[in-house]
Amino acid sequence: MVERIRLIERKDISEEKWAACVASHPSTASVFAQTWYLDACASPWDALVCGDYEAVLPLFHRRKYGIRYVYPPFFVAQIGILGNLSQAPAVAEWLRAIPRCYRYVELIFNAENPIASDLSLPQKQHQTFLLNLNSPYALLREAYHQNHRRNLKKAEECQLQVVRSVEDREVVQMFRNQWGSDKRVGFREADYERLLWLLPLLRQHNALETWGVTDAQGNLCAAAFFPYMYGRYTFLFSGRAAASQQNRAMFFLIDSFVRQHAGQECLLDFNGSNNPQIAQFYHGFGAERQVYTQIFMPFWKRWGL
Repeated sequence: MVERIRLIERKDISEEKWAACVASHPSTASVFAQTWYLDACASPWDALVCGDYEAVLPLFHRRKYGIRYVYPPFFVAQIGILGNLSQAPAVAEWLRAIPRCYRYVELIFNAENPIASDLSLPQKQHQTFLLNLNSPYALLREAYHQNHRRNLKKAEECQLQVVRSVEDREVVQMFRNQWGSDKRVGFREADYERLLWLLPLLRQHNALETWGVTDAQGNLCAAAFFPYMYGRYTFLFSGRAAASQQNRAMFFLIDSFVRQHAGQECLLDFNGSNNPQIAQFYHGFGAERQVYTQIFMPFWKRWGL
């Protein structure tokens, strides 16, 4: 194992040092890296720790057919290596430090974790879109794609209303009605139930904004959950009814969120997507594309690191 990096089991992790490490680097500080969130989202998990918590890398692990493996759980947006990245070892060193009892390793790194071009492991590029909200609303709206501005004009003619309290399960069901049969989504029943456990937990920690849009009859047309911390909001999960196709409810929802937070020192992370249509929707709000990397490491590839 690399000398500077060691594995620490979850039960032995220092809560105080972990929290300080996560908060020390604004570009990687994340609500998703809080120990209370990780405990609820993915158990068991341990972590690789560099030095005295200068940098950390959570490892989520399971066992299947007697084989232990590391995997990226749902609802944890691009964690990767966190902390003081200027002093942290290269990604390859972290990979070498993963115990060899894990026969297969799959990790999603954040955009601040540079992946060396000569790292000979299977990789997949992902993208998200970031919108800095520190400008006045008028300037932010001016940066919208003209098609988005047209859709917003149509939405504003439909007597839509923003609501800040919705039933979590209703939003999940709207998502399932739209995407549940799509195998690319990959959610199982247990994943939906875990999300329904995570949302109240985020509220308990004052780390979640819930936004919904209703039509003139009071029917919920679209809703979304935005976890936040350290000035960063993440578009974690959303659902929409069939009517939103006509009344442009999701355009209205995102625009209302932007209007509310315009002029604040905060960032909206759209949390994806590789789907071209969804990516176009996010990009149309003036958000900038950011790329991050997923690495796949079967046991026979580890010897060449």
